[in-house]
Amino acid sequence: MSGALQEKLESVLAPYETGIAWCRSDLVRAYALVYRRYVKRGFVPPDPAGLVYHPTFGLGSSRTIATTYYGRTVGTVTVVGDSFCGLHIESTYPAEVARLRRQHRSLAEVTCLAIEPRPEEPKNGAFFALTRFMYQYAQWCHYDDLLLAVHPRHARFYERWFRVYRFGPCRPYNLVQGAPAIACRIDLNSVDDVVPKDVYQWYTQPAIETHLFQRGPISHLDHWYLTNRTTSQPHERLRRAA
Repeated sequence: MSGALQEKLESVLAPYETGIAWCRSDLVRAYALVYRRYVKRGFVPPDPAGLVYHPTFGLGSSRTIATTYYGRTVGTVTVVGDSFCGLHIESTYPAEVARLRRQHRSLAEVTCLAIEPRPEEPKNGAFFALTRFMYQYAQWCHYDDLLLAVHPRHARFYERWFRVYRFGPCRPYNLVQGAPAIACRIDLNSVDDVVPKDVYQWYTQPAIETHLFQRGPISHLDHWYLTNRTTSQPHERLRRAA
C-alpha cells in the first residue's frame, strides 16, 4: 500500500473503534440501533423492547460487530456461522443454500447490518470501518462464503464494491416484513482476484490484530436477558451451542 493511501486510510479510521460486542451494554446499544433503523424503514414492527435480537445470535458461531465514532455506536452487523439451527436466509432460499452446502462450503450469514452515521462523520466511514472488520474476521474464521439478503436498490453497490454474486432471485424476505431481497454471496476465496486492487488493499492492509477476533460469543446470561426482553419472540428459547 502506498504511503498516501495508508495515510488516507488511517485518517478515515482514526475516529472509529470497531470490534466484537461482548458486554451487555454494548450489545443492547447495537441491537437498539438495528431496531431504530429497521422500524423506520418498516422492516420490523414497533416493539416496546426497542431491540432487534434473534435467538441464533446466541450461538457459539455468532458474533455481533459494532463500531463507535468518538464513543457513540454508529454501526453494527452480525455474522452467524452455519450450524444445526441453519441460517435465516434459507427460510426464503432453501434450495439455493442447500446447493452450496452440497459443495461442502463453509457458510456464514451477514445479517442486521445497520448504520446510523453522525452528520460530521466521513462519508461511508462507519460502513467501511464495520465491513473491514467483518471481512477480516470472516477470513480468520476460514469461511468460504458470506451470504446476505440485499434490497434490490442496494444490489449494485454491493456488486461494485464487493463483487457479490447473486445466487437467488428477488423474493419477499420474511425477516424484514416481506420487503424485497436478492440472495447474494461473497466468495471469500476469490475476493483478491475480483475486487478492485485499491478496495482490496483498504480492506486487508494493515491486518487487524487477530486477538480482536478471539472474543467469545454472547454469554448464556446475556442471551437469556436479550431473548426475554425481546417481546416479539417471547417463547423462543435457544441454548447457545458449546
